[in-house]
Amino acid sequence: MRIKRLRLENVRSYNDQEIEFPDGVTLVHGENGAGKTSLLMGIFGGLFLSKITTVGSNSFTLDDLVRRGEDTARVELAFEVDGAEYTTEWTVHNTSTASSAELTSPALSSPVTGVRDVRATVARLVGMDAEDFASSVYVKQGEVDRLIDDDDRTTTIDSLLGLDAIDRHTERMKQARRAAGRVRDANAERRRGHEEDRAEYDRDEADFGRAIAELTDDIDDAEGKAEMAEEYLDDLKEFRREKVAALERYEELIEERQAKATQIERVEAKRADQRSTIEAAEDDIATAEDEVERIEAEIADLSDEVDHDLSTEAKAEAARAAVADTLTEASAERATAKSELDAARDERDRLDTEHDETAETLDDLVDERDALRERLATIDERIDEAETTTETALEKRRRRVGSFLPDTEPVDVDDDHREAVEERVETLNEKREDATNDLTAARTKREAKTSALDEARAERSDLEDRLDDLTERRTSLHEEIETEKAALDGAVEELDDRIAELDPVDGLDADITAETLDEVRTERLPALRDERTDALSDAKSTVAALRTEAQRYEDDLDEFRELGPGSTCPTCGQTVSEAHVVEEIDELEDSLADVRQRLASAERERDSLAADVTGIDSLREDVVAAIDYRDDVLEEHRAALETLREEESDIDAEVAETSDAVEETEAEIERIEGEIETLDERIEELETEERKARGAVSAGENVLETFETVAERREMLADIEDERADTEDDITDVDDEIEAAEERLESLDETLETAHETIEERGTVLDEARERVEHIEDERSTVEAIIERYDEIDDHETTIAEETQRIAGAERAIEDFNEQLATLEHEHDAIENELGEHDGREAIEAEIEETDSRIEQREATREEYTTRARRLRDERNRLELERDALVRLNERIDECERKERWADGIYDETETVLSTYQAVKSELREEYLAYINEYTNEVFGKIYKNAGYQQVLIEEVHNERRETYDYAIRLLRGDGTRENPKNASGGERAIVNLALRAGIYRLIAGMGGGDRSGLPPFILDEPTTFLDEGHVGQLERMLRTLDEWDVPQVIVVSHDERLIHGADHECLVRKDPGTKTSHAEMRVAGDPDSTGGGPDDPEELSVVGSGGDD
Repeated sequence: MRIKRLRLENVRSYNDQEIEFPDGVTLVHGENGAGKTSLLMGIFGGLFLSKITTVGSNSFTLDDLVRRGEDTARVELAFEVDGAEYTTEWTVHNTSTASSAELTSPALSSPVTGVRDVRATVARLVGMDAEDFASSVYVKQGEVDRLIDDDDRTTTIDSLLGLDAIDRHTERMKQARRAAGRVRDANAERRRGHEEDRAEYDRDEADFGRAIAELTDDIDDAEGKAEMAEEYLDDLKEFRREKVAALERYEELIEERQAKATQIERVEAKRADQRSTIEAAEDDIATAEDEVERIEAEIADLSDEVDHDLSTEAKAEAARAAVADTLTEASAERATAKSELDAARDERDRLDTEHDETAETLDDLVDERDALRERLATIDERIDEAETTTETALEKRRRRVGSFLPDTEPVDVDDDHREAVEERVETLNEKREDATNDLTAARTKREAKTSALDEARAERSDLEDRLDDLTERRTSLHEEIETEKAALDGAVEELDDRIAELDPVDGLDADITAETLDEVRTERLPALRDERTDALSDAKSTVAALRTEAQRYEDDLDEFRELGPGSTCPTCGQTVSEAHVVEEIDELEDSLADVRQRLASAERERDSLAADVTGIDSLREDVVAAIDYRDDVLEEHRAALETLREEESDIDAEVAETSDAVEETEAEIERIEGEIETLDERIEELETEERKARGAVSAGENVLETFETVAERREMLADIEDERADTEDDITDVDDEIEAAEERLESLDETLETAHETIEERGTVLDEARERVEHIEDERSTVEAIIERYDEIDDHETTIAEETQRIAGAERAIEDFNEQLATLEHEHDAIENELGEHDGREAIEAEIEETDSRIEQREATREEYTTRARRLRDERNRLELERDALVRLNERIDECERKERWADGIYDETETVLSTYQAVKSELREEYLAYINEYTNEVFGKIYKNAGYQQVLIEEVHNERRETYDYAIRLLRGDGTRENPKNASGGERAIVNLALRAGIYRLIAGMGGGDRSGLPPFILDEPTTFLDEGHVGQLERMLRTLDEWDVPQVIVVSHDERLIHGADHECLVRKDPGTKTSHAEMRVAGDPDSTGGGPDDPEELSVVGSGGDD
């Protein structure tokens, strides 16, 4: 990563400053208060925005960044990551307006906006957040002790080295272990529950199987007996069906016997009927023969009346044909005469009708001629009236056209002026349409503006509601912050009280304060306890040795006291006298007294040391409790307070943004209302314009109507004149028709007289024809009567023949009936014989009743076995259900055991993985610590020139309270003792911090695989603070060492110009004392005549602009 360009507008002491940062070491120097640190704040703010106020020891608000007298400050930072350039633009307001930010780059698909999103994206690109940046590559002024004193040093370093990823994996694995444990415990609990359910069963699966098998055998036995009963029932039912069939057959035979008797009677009756038929037919034949004789006599009498031969039926038929022909001929003559008479009458009637119609037509024509003459007079009156009306219309048209058309006199108006009027009307209509369109557009635009105004007012209402909610939340947050501050102050007081109540022990050699608690717990107290424990051990050894010595003296005394005269001395082995024994006893008693005195002293010292160790342990417990209170309670309150402050900051930003949005919305509402007001005025003007246009168009249309009226009047006059000519023509035509009608009437009178004479002649001819027809018709009637007699004779002869055939048929039927009777009588006898073979109805019914009783008994037996089988099946089903439930329960138990074993295996695997994670982290820590120690001491050795410390040691130590391994920093003295850096001077601590920062920075670079391009710049803000003159000069060597590490950019801010010898470029910062405006100028280091530029050409000028108050 490389810082390319920074621009500050109204940031602290800068007015408008832009500066480009080249590669290599750049020294930013100037007098105190010139604005050097503000440049670094611009770089940090350009990367991490508002986090600048909460990182490290910073204590200011965003309002402090804005130049005095200005409302807005702007930071623009261009930086490069992986060859792609990114630009952040951060705008800060000291008003209620919220801050805004935007990140742009060709590498991004679209700009990133919003403070949080921009900060998160930059952190992802840079590879570290604001805290990591401030803890590693950005050494801020006054924070030389940050990594030395920071309680979160381990977390910070692990985060920079990427070891926190292992912690995240470890935490996830612990969660997996807990999940596996929950699964294991849950399945164990379910398994125990299932086992308790299984214990309630009184048999196992095998017992269930045997019981089910026994029930199956019983079911088969019951079903077999039921089947046997069913088979016997089938036999009984079959026997019953046979008996019922026999009974039914017996009944059928009775009915058949009755039916045969009835059939015999019916056939005998039919035979009697046929005999009666023969007798009746014989009587009919005799009657018919008598009638034939009578009719033949009548025929002979009638034959004398006609001139034709009628002796036989055939001659009578021939005579009828001849009479018919004659009659036809006479009828035709009569018809012709009648037709001619009718025709003459019709002609006369037609002539009468035509005469009447012609006379009537003549009268109508005379009336019509009179009417036409009256109509002609009326038309003449209408013509006069139409001429007057036309002249009136012409005069009206002249006046209106003369008024409508400019420069036109009424007397000059004619039909040709119509086109001019139409053109002017069309022009006026176009103006009216334009006015209407403009009015419609204005109204439509007003409706849109009205809708936009409603939406803007609704949005303003929503924003005001949101602003009220935010204000309410900010008020409640302020109360919560004050409450949390009070709680934090109370916790601090509680911690101070706890520390004040601590009872220090002798030899601690340190004051117990909130700042020294960790040192007292981890160093002072353990060292003192080790000292007291060693002393206690020595004291215990001394007491034990003195007790042994005293016991030895006591044993020797007892032995000497037991010696008698001539005894052997236990010391020298010689025979001793009594005096020698006494002397030895005295010496032993003196020695025992001395030992006892020394033993008492040693025991007092031992007890005192034991009390000291107990006191140290008690004090350590109290110190640990105080530290726990500080880390738990105080940190909890501090974290809660920080969270509340962050939320307050976010709400302040959102309040500012919402307020801006409200103001923008109100401005938008005012703008829209103004536009609506303007539109209303315009609509009023357009409505007036449209009304005038419509009035002009209406006047033009009225003028055009006068042309139409004149045309109509002229057309009406022409029509009336045409009507008069037509009427005169009609009168002439009617006169001609009257003359023709009179001539036709004279001709019709003559023709009618001739027609009457023709009718009389044809009436005479018709009378003669009628008389001849009547004579012929009489002859035909006689012939027809004779033929009818012959027909009657034929009918009687037919009757005789038919009756003769009936007699023959009846005789044949009687023979058939005789045969049927013989057959029926035979069948009747057979039925009688079969009835004689049956036992009778009562016997059969008795057998059926007995069979029904046996069937009922067997059905009861079958139902008994069926019921037993069903009951046994129900019992078997119940046992099968219980067995299946037991099987499922066993399967669930097996499944739970399997899941329990699986989860237990997973739990063990996670334990193994956790151990592996810890081992890997420990190995990486060990490896990284070796590099950090090497790189740190490389820098430390080059810049630290005192003899007090030989090197810096960064070690991994066990934190008993947290059960973790933390990083401890110690300074190694020449005598091999280790010293806490807090006990070193401020300058020494600054050197240790710089060396440690540089060492961590180099390790991070090495972890990148040798690619230094991704490293952020190494920034030192006033590194000479706390350094003496000798060590200030050594910083140049440190800068050259960093340059040897291929660090892309190093930016050093210092008021000390001696560091310029280790720099490639210098950025001189000055402040105008009059305007309080800072100005930065980049140039090649050590060359006052050169102004340096960008990374591509350090010889060119790259800085322009100025600033303001610092």
